[in-house]
Amino acid sequence: MLQQKVYDVILMDIQMPEMDGYSASQIIRKEMQLSTPIIAMTAHALAGEREKCLASGMDEYISKPVREEELRALINRFAARHNLARIADASLASNSYNYIDLAYMKEISGGDHGYEQTVTAQFLEIVPADLLQMQEAWKNKDLVKLRALAHTMRTSVSVMGLNDALENMLDTIEFGDQAPAIEQSLEQFTTYCNNAIKEAAHFYAGLT
Repeated sequence: MLQQKVYDVILMDIQMPEMDGYSASQIIRKEMQLSTPIIAMTAHALAGEREKCLASGMDEYISKPVREEELRALINRFAARHNLARIADASLASNSYNYIDLAYMKEISGGDHGYEQTVTAQFLEIVPADLLQMQEAWKNKDLVKLRALAHTMRTSVSVMGLNDALENMLDTIEFGDQAPAIEQSLEQFTTYCNNAIKEAAHFYAGLT
């Protein structure tokens, strides 16, 4: 569930039946590599309990019975901090390259580097192959195939934040009726994508 959806805060019950909260938190931090704030909830208000929770990767500790005001304050505090960090990461990522924009990927990944690695690998596999097919379709004057590929490309390039930059080119390729304009847009689209592929490969190398 944590790999499929971004959460602002995780409320972690220490006494869970199959896996205790300490082990679960360590998996979230070390294996899943998520930075989502974790607030421990436990019935044991013992000395050293908070330190044990923090050592397991949790961010804060609250004992039961939980007071609503205290819990709400903790959630607001850590959710705000986490959202600011995500915005900062997305801003940094989006300004690190000239062609790709990683802000969208960073937002949906929630810091899950495994997910980022998977979708980047898919981009590096699919887009170059589709570019070759588009060139072949244009060479063979197969406009039906070319337009179908242009339509598919909208989804393929979205993960790298290329939609805005490529939208007009793809519109001309998919819907245009003037051969010179289609050819020019295809050339521009190919050049832009090839540069984006180089940057995506650089980003991917940093994830592996």
